[in-house]
Amino acid sequence: MIGIGGFTAFEDINSADFLVELQTGLQTAFDRLVDRLLSPLFRFLAGDMNIPESDAEELAADVLMVVHAKVSGFRFSERAKLTTWIFQVAKNRAIDYHRRSKPDFCELSDSVVGSDTVKAGSYTNRNPHLQIWLANELAGLSEQDRQILNWRALDYDFAQIADWLGMAEGTARVRHKRALDKLKAAAERQVPQGASQS
Repeated sequence: MIGIGGFTAFEDINSADFLVELQTGLQTAFDRLVDRLLSPLFRFLAGDMNIPESDAEELAADVLMVVHAKVSGFRFSERAKLTTWIFQVAKNRAIDYHRRSKPDFCELSDSVVGSDTVKAGSYTNRNPHLQIWLANELAGLSEQDRQILNWRALDYDFAQIADWLGMAEGTARVRHKRALDKLKAAAERQVPQGASQS
C-alpha cells in the first residue's frame, strides 16, 4: 500500500526549491511532477482505492490537473509535504468517484428495445453549425494537442504517441486530458444553445 504519510522516495519533489518552481508555473517542473507521480497515483487509485484500472488512469491525470490549478495555494512546511497533499487530493477524488458510481437501474420495455423508428443515418448532417464550431474549437488547440487527440481516437497508446512527439508518456496523458477537458467545457457552454436547432 502507498500510505499518505511517508514519501521518502519523493524527497526531490517535496523540496521547497521544487515547490517554488512548480508554483511559478515552470513547465519543466510540472512535467517532472507528472513523470514522478502519474504511475504511483495510478497504483494508489487502482490498488488502494479500488478504482477500475481504465478509470484510474484518467483519474490520476485529473488529480495532476487539479494540482496544477491549485498548487499556488499550497504552503510548504516540514509537516505538510507536497506529495501528502497530492495523494489526499487523489483519495478525495476516489471517494467522490465511488459515491457517483452507485448504479441506477432501469428496465427497457420491449417496445423500446425492438423499436426501429430511428433509421441509420437519420442524424447525418444535422446541426452543421455545431460541426463548424467543433472545427474552430479544435483549431484553437496546439498542433501537438490535436495530434494527441487524433492518435488516441485512432487507439494508439500513450507510449507510442509520446515517442512520436518526443515527450514523456505521462506528459502525453496529461496533455490529452487537458485538451479533452477544454473541449468538454466548451461543449457544455455551446451545445445547450445549439442542440435544439436543426
